[in-house]
Amino acid sequence: MRIFAFGGTEEDWAEAKREQTLNIEGVNGRFRISTADEQIGHCIFLRGECEYGKVKYMLEFLRSRNLIPEVGKGTMIDAGAHIGEVAISLLVRNEFERAIAVEPEPKNYELLCYNVEQNGLDGRIETHDCALSDREGEILLELNTVNTGDNRVCRSGKSDWPTTTVKTRTLDSIVAGRKIDLVWMDVQGHDGWAIKGGTELFSTGLPFVDEIWPYGVARSGMDLEEYIGLMQSHWPSFYFMGEVYGVAHFRPFVYNILADPDGNFRDVLLCG
Repeated sequence: MRIFAFGGTEEDWAEAKREQTLNIEGVNGRFRISTADEQIGHCIFLRGECEYGKVKYMLEFLRSRNLIPEVGKGTMIDAGAHIGEVAISLLVRNEFERAIAVEPEPKNYELLCYNVEQNGLDGRIETHDCALSDREGEILLELNTVNTGDNRVCRSGKSDWPTTTVKTRTLDSIVAGRKIDLVWMDVQGHDGWAIKGGTELFSTGLPFVDEIWPYGVARSGMDLEEYIGLMQSHWPSFYFMGEVYGVAHFRPFVYNILADPDGNFRDVLLCG
């Protein structure tokens, strides 16, 4: 497959849609993207990366407090890995030694595996094709046709979107007692159920970067009090936009997020 340099224009992107996928030489590795993806794929095509500055900022914060291993060591989990943009970027830049990448959507998973291989990371990134939940089994996944990073677990079993049935696994079953140094999660509001499936893993209070999304949390069917209780049971503090807060602030903070009329997501770092 032909390899394209990033830095194309919007006109180039429109022209590129003649192909279903493109291989982009990005800032943090080589990524095969879907041209149907108007979010992350589009961003990689134009800029060669997608929000890596945010990732780097979080890592610098964690290392400044000795909360994760030094550069080149340790294992991280990329939950909701999409096509691998977080896990691959971190290993290409030697931020961690190993990664576990979990992605439920079949086409994304195929691209994830391709990208792991073409970046020479087969022996360092372990991949799993499943949705994370509180139990093993199967569940319905709603498919977003224009934002391939916005596929959503559907616990109700009913949806107006296209759907597919995917496996579910728990984080504890995947980790199987191994030492993990960081979990980076973006699972479109299903994070509460994923945390319930990682009780043993999260009992250590390891650093956890999570996307909290009001609409997604509400539609996942998890009670707000249970959601907050899960967070408070594992982490004594959280970090958001340059400030560290004690656990006592977590309840009003989450209520404030969930009351956001625009329903915007917020990236939060929970840590010891």
